[in-house]
Amino acid sequence: LEIREKELGPNHSDTALALNNLADSYFDLALYEKSLPLEIRAVAITKKVLGAEHPETINYLNNLASTYHKLGKFKKAIILKKEVVKICKKNFGFEHTDTGLAINNLATYYSDLAQYDKALLLNIRALEIFEKVLGHDHPHTAMALSNLAFTYGDLVQYEKALPLQLRTLKIRETVFGPDHPDTAITFFRIIAFLNL
Repeated sequence: LEIREKELGPNHSDTALALNNLADSYFDLALYEKSLPLEIRAVAITKKVLGAEHPETINYLNNLASTYHKLGKFKKAIILKKEVVKICKKNFGFEHTDTGLAINNLATYYSDLAQYDKALLLNIRALEIFEKVLGHDHPHTAMALSNLAFTYGDLVQYEKALPLQLRTLKIRETVFGPDHPDTAITFFRIIAFLNL
């Protein structure tokens, strides 16, 4: 970062990349307060230099939203995720994997605010996108099924949640195998639903 700032200046896209990489390192170390100002700077630079709809800007917005989320600043995270969804819809269309991922992440943030009705609609939409674009047996589809199941669980609709987790388990067993951590986690989630 110091080299790029010196050689290229503080407002160059490669400087933004260095900021983002350093922020990622802090994020991985759970040093979110140190990550935050670097990500804010990276977003500002890429918006100015590359444009608000550039893939790097989307990437940095996602990272910034994740940091706000980790810091418990859910409303700020939601504002950024809404911006990402809007950009993805415009750039890629409504039925695209990146749009589905953005919608899925936004749903998770609404769940964290206990706004389950909003999360539910987004979970259903993300699942529809992944099933249509990637098929019924893709890991992203399994992720969306599991997230939808959690939202139904939050809404105390376990009779709707359990079949979704069973579908998730079937996909993960097929794709990852019975000994994969994601398969095991899904299995234990099913046990938890059965014990409620």
